Amino acid sequence: MKLYFIHGAGCLSNNCSVANSLDNLFQEDLLRLSYYTDETFETIRDSLITQIEDNTIDNKTIFIGESYGGF
Repeated sequence: MKLYFIHGAGCLSNNCSVANSLDNLFQEDLLRLSYYTDETFETIRDSLITQIEDNTIDNKTIFIGESYGGF
């Protein structure tokens, strides 16, 4: 199983209490995707896609988004 986490606007991917809690809850590697909230939606989308391009997405892949990251 692969877990991807997309942070909310109020935190960074490397310093987010929700992601830290998920790290403790799941025994899988949590891949933290990152973006800058001052960019356009299209730029953010393209950045997130680029970050996952090299990984296979299948029926064992889970995306978790917090707040703006869930959008």
